[in-house]
Amino acid sequence: MAEAETASQNASTPHRLPRPVRWVLAVVGVVGVFLGFLTWVISSPVGGSPDDDYHLGSIWCPMPFDTSGCEYTEFETEEGLTVSVVVPETLIGGKACMAFESETDASCADGLSDDRWVPSERVNIGNYPGGFYTFHHMFVGEDVQFSVLVMRTVNILIALAGLVLVGALASPEQRHHLLVATIVAFVPMGVYFVASNNPSSWTISGCLIYVAALIASTEAFRWRRWALLALGVLGVLLAATSRTDGSFYIVVISLAMWFLVPLTRDRIPSFALSVVASLVLITKFATSQQAGTMTGSGGWPTSDSWERSDVFLNNLLTLPDHIGSFWGLYWGPGWFDVPLKGWSTLTMIFAAGGLVFIGARELWLRKVLSSVIAAGALLGIPVVALTLRQVQPVYYYQGRYMLPLLAVFFFIWLVRRHGRAFYRRTGELFELLGLASVANMMALHSVIVRYAVGTDAGILIRIGEPEWWPWAIPPTTMWALGSLAMIVGLAALLFVTSRSLPHSDARVRQELGVEQAQ
Repeated sequence: MAEAETASQNASTPHRLPRPVRWVLAVVGVVGVFLGFLTWVISSPVGGSPDDDYHLGSIWCPMPFDTSGCEYTEFETEEGLTVSVVVPETLIGGKACMAFESETDASCADGLSDDRWVPSERVNIGNYPGGFYTFHHMFVGEDVQFSVLVMRTVNILIALAGLVLVGALASPEQRHHLLVATIVAFVPMGVYFVASNNPSSWTISGCLIYVAALIASTEAFRWRRWALLALGVLGVLLAATSRTDGSFYIVVISLAMWFLVPLTRDRIPSFALSVVASLVLITKFATSQQAGTMTGSGGWPTSDSWERSDVFLNNLLTLPDHIGSFWGLYWGPGWFDVPLKGWSTLTMIFAAGGLVFIGARELWLRKVLSSVIAAGALLGIPVVALTLRQVQPVYYYQGRYMLPLLAVFFFIWLVRRHGRAFYRRTGELFELLGLASVANMMALHSVIVRYAVGTDAGILIRIGEPEWWPWAIPPTTMWALGSLAMIVGLAALLFVTSRSLPHSDARVRQELGVEQAQ
């Protein structure tokens, strides 16, 4: 009977894949995900993302203006010093005809010219760090659309390269948790912003690279530890040089790590990195312009007749709406004029809820405190910021601002004692793959329809000749290929990471859903 039970377990328990097979699947997965991201890159026109006129103008004319090669003028206004720069008409003209007009396709900007230069006051004069803009200025060329697409593609490559390297150097369990947390937090809005010209691209990817590399380094040895710490530095640089609040997020992540991981002698390098980064960046954040605007006007309608306590309570009551905005509820792609339906948002909210319950299977004091820090910042910053401004409800605070901490929270929440892994049952992984694939597919559909023909045209497979689509492959075909590439990529990565986990003990076999012979 014992022999039959052992044979049954060995036959039912998934075995680890041979290394060559794992490498092939990993390459297929990364290439598939890259192609899926690339479809998002080419599905939006120049100026199609929120504040693109500002960010593209700042890329074409980064500070200091004297060395940027741009023609500029400084003058004083009631708000203080203002700078006007001269940029290609293509960068800023599209906003006037298509922003906030979801029924208007992107062809309204076809008459704009790269050769006509116009003045614009929409440029960074210190509100954002300069690193993101200065870096992308290297890719500025005469063809605006080509330059913009190159910049978006570079952002994808930076994010994928950083996360893939961290995953390759981390333990199998951490690698699996990183992939699951990334899928749930990135689809669909994280994918959209990483593949955009928005500085949030670097902040989102940088924070996740930092937390994953930092925590993984505490369990790594020799050269792997130092390589992970180097990737952690990369994450810090990405977050701190893209958005000012990225510096604050790095401090939050460091604090969460200090509570999660006990300090031992061999972990001193990891803690040293987090301490140095936190001290430097908290000083940088405290002296920045953004830190001084916590109580300033953000352009929202204020509830001046309300008591501050009532504003606070209503912001707490409307937190679920703000949480939904992480996946595009209320604040979708474009200039918030690409409506995302339930298939794009509610599916991922459902997946995120499942992940919360899965992570709660094993709790201990350090994990709870670390998770509270991450979740407290993720949800508390919007409530406090808007309450100080006398603004309610809290979903006015766009979910994209806090998106960098979403994957951080999930990654911490999935940590287990003794290096075991959550979220590894075949049914759970199949469900996650299905939900993420549907959400990505339907969100991409909404973006393509909005810009190719306008949202009034209906579903993609019913439209005829698109009004805007500068590519040889038809939009319906591009949508299908891009969605399929993402499905194949995620399936390959989920399969290889789950089959790379050790399955030696009986408890693990039970978690895999393997029933012992009776």
